[in-house]
Amino acid sequence: MCEHQLTQEDLEFDKKHIWHPYTSITTPLKVYPVTKAEGSYLYLDNGTKVV
Repeated sequence: MCEHQLTQEDLEFDKKHIWHPYTSITTPLKVYPVTKAEGSYLYLDNGTKVV
Protein backbone atom coordinates (compact mmCIF):
# COMPACT_ATOMS: atom_id res chain seq x y z
CA MET A 1 0.00 0.00 0.00
CA CYS A 2 1.26 3.47 -0.84
CA GLU A 3 1.90 5.71 2.15
CA HIS A 4 2.30 8.89 0.08
CA GLN A 5 -0.26 11.59 0.90
CA LEU A 6 -1.45 13.51 -2.15
CA THR A 7 -0.74 17.21 -2.06
CA GLN A 8 -2.23 20.10 -4.00
CA GLU A 9 1.06 20.12 -5.93
CA ASP A 10 0.45 16.49 -6.99
CA LEU A 11 -3.06 17.35 -8.20
CA GLU A 12 -1.82 20.39 -10.14
CA PHE A 13 0.89 18.26 -11.79
CA ASP A 14 -1.74 15.71 -12.77
CA LYS A 15 -3.97 18.42 -14.22
CA LYS A 16 -1.16 20.03 -16.23
CA HIS A 17 0.72 16.96 -17.47
CA ILE A 18 -1.49 13.85 -17.56
CA TRP A 19 -4.31 13.28 -20.02
CA HIS A 20 -6.78 10.73 -18.71
CA PRO A 21 -8.35 8.67 -21.53
CA TYR A 22 -12.01 9.34 -22.32
CA THR A 23 -11.84 12.87 -20.89
CA SER A 24 -11.79 16.20 -22.66
CA ILE A 25 -8.29 17.52 -23.28
CA THR A 26 -9.57 21.12 -23.31
CA THR A 27 -12.04 20.92 -20.41
CA PRO A 28 -10.77 18.25 -17.99
CA LEU A 29 -13.00 16.88 -15.25
CA LYS A 30 -12.35 17.37 -11.55
CA VAL A 31 -9.83 14.93 -10.04
CA TYR A 32 -11.01 12.67 -7.22
CA PRO A 33 -8.03 11.26 -5.27
CA VAL A 34 -8.47 7.62 -4.24
CA THR A 35 -6.99 6.51 -0.92
CA LYS A 36 -7.67 2.77 -1.18
CA ALA A 37 -9.44 0.06 -3.14
CA GLU A 38 -11.18 -3.10 -1.91
CA GLY A 39 -12.69 -5.46 -4.46
CA SER A 40 -14.81 -3.34 -6.80
CA TYR A 41 -14.93 -0.37 -4.42
CA LEU A 42 -12.80 2.77 -4.41
CA TYR A 43 -12.52 5.01 -1.37
CA LEU A 44 -11.99 8.71 -2.02
CA ASP A 45 -9.90 10.95 0.21
CA ASN A 46 -13.11 12.50 1.61
CA GLY A 47 -14.36 9.07 2.75
CA THR A 48 -16.84 8.49 -0.09
CA LYS A 49 -17.15 4.85 -1.23
CA VAL A 50 -17.82 4.35 -4.95
CA VAL A 51 -18.22 1.33 -7.24
